[in-house]
Amino acid sequence: MMDWVKAHGRSVAIAGTTVLIPLLVLLWALDSVLSYRADKERELDRIEPRLERLVEFASQEEAYRAAIEQAESSISPLVFDDGDNYETQAATWQRDVREFLVAEGLEINDMRIISEPPASDPDENSVPDPVSTLRLNVTTTGEYEGLIAALESLSSARPVIFIERIELKSVALRRSRRRNEPEIDGETAHNIRVSLQLAALRVE
Repeated sequence: MMDWVKAHGRSVAIAGTTVLIPLLVLLWALDSVLSYRADKERELDRIEPRLERLVEFASQEEAYRAAIEQAESSISPLVFDDGDNYETQAATWQRDVREFLVAEGLEINDMRIISEPPASDPDENSVPDPVSTLRLNVTTTGEYEGLIAALESLSSARPVIFIERIELKSVALRRSRRRNEPEIDGETAHNIRVSLQLAALRVE
């Protein structure tokens, strides 16, 4: 046998090479397939927990929607929604606050909106804030009891009104002697002048 191989060495080498090359290609292909399969199995192992969470979320979707709707219905009376534009909401709020104060016998000395409307064309790279704030400065004068009653009315208002700042100052009432108006208990009567900064939230 060895003599034959030695006699036909070139033919044996060619035949061996012809068989070996396809075998090596087959082994390389098999290794590539096994490696690819192992990579995909590892990828599936990583994805599987995410899929389980997605399936769980999908099964609870109705419950989540109901919870969101309940939260929105609870929040809605407390803030200005996006039903009206900023200017309309500001004017409505200013009118309501005025009515609260006047109803308790207070005189409005000054009232103005001090907040700026949200940008109508925000920066493309910025994330718009869905919550903005309406702010109102009010200066009013009246009796102490009327002030307390007005503050109680504001605390129960809807949407909720936040008092960000309050300043009180006593103001003497000048009475005309020519009109023969009596003093109160022999002393000069006083009113309270109040400066308020009020705020309310609005949701886009």
